Amino acid sequence: MKKSVSVLLCLLLCLSMLGGCGKEDIPEITISDPGQSGQTEPQPEPEPEPVRLNYNYLTGLYDLPDARVGKRPIAVSVNNNYASWPQYGISKADIIVEIETEGGITRLMAIFSDPSDAGYIGSVRSLRHQFLEGVYQWDPIITHIGTSDYCNERLWMYGVSTLNGYYTEDFLYVDTKRMETYASEHCKFTSAELIPAGIEMLGLREDLETEMPPAFNFTTDEENKILPADGEANQVRFEFSSAYDGDLRYNPEDGRYYKWQDGEKQIDASNDNAQLAFDNCLLLFAYIGGIANTELVDVYYAGGGEGYYFSQGRYEKISWEKPEWDGDFIFTRADGSELVLNTGTTYLAVIRDYFDDTLEIN
Repeated sequence: MKKSVSVLLCLLLCLSMLGGCGKEDIPEITISDPGQSGQTEPQPEPEPEPVRLNYNYLTGLYDLPDARVGKRPIAVSVNNNYASWPQYGISKADIIVEIETEGGITRLMAIFSDPSDAGYIGSVRSLRHQFLEGVYQWDPIITHIGTSDYCNERLWMYGVSTLNGYYTEDFLYVDTKRMETYASEHCKFTSAELIPAGIEMLGLREDLETEMPPAFNFTTDEENKILPADGEANQVRFEFSSAYDGDLRYNPEDGRYYKWQDGEKQIDASNDNAQLAFDNCLLLFAYIGGIANTELVDVYYAGGGEGYYFSQGRYEKISWEKPEWDGDFIFTRADGSELVLNTGTTYLAVIRDYFDDTLEIN
């Protein structure tokens, strides 16, 4: 009983003390700034990067017209005999490959992801096996007039179908006016309007079978250009033979190399005489030998070799290889890393290795 009374008295005493407290005796409650307490307000999630479509695997750019998405590129074997100049349509190509054929002359393989604005393309000439092997991995529909027997063997061996004007000229235009002053083999052309007729007539596959990897190891940073490491290259001179040379001159105003040959600008008469110009240039020195009992030459791709990469007014010495007939080119820097190219158009020349000492870089 005494313990209960004591507890009750204690409770009454506490209540009386609380009742006697004034408003000024109640401590203020403050709310602190979350930033001062180490806490941060939740941040909104960043917007996802927009999906980029219409990728052009020949240039690394996202500029392919909708109608050409998923379509095989168009390649045209273009006459480079000086007697056939000027050439047509070639300034619109994404990739141009130049290799010796026979007798010291060269030929061009112009490859278009979209030839629709090229106009007439040519003059069209025959296909050689070294070009077939050089461009096969990009899965182009090759347009040409005739082949060599050695090339025919490769076409049959690898099951390659082409647009061969030797059998039909339905996809060719013969410039009869030009024939008044040029040999007939310099007067046949094709175009984006003519080629579909040949594809339909021959039943060629028009669509890519799979999503193609980039033709080269292009940079994904289009804003910051790759600068080759070894030095400046404002002009590059080289030889294919005693009769055919190469000459690339850098223009800092647009960051491209302009192509000259035999001391003249190499131009495109289909497009206001535009001079050939490229964002990337690759010179590959290779063993090139003759084929017994023929005038043909053979490029030993599997042996690889040394080469040079030119872009943005600079150069870098590289190594290259193409170990598989249907495989990609592999370009390696001095430190063993894979070469990265700027996005854009590319000129690729395959040159006899003993002409490496004629290379001039200024």
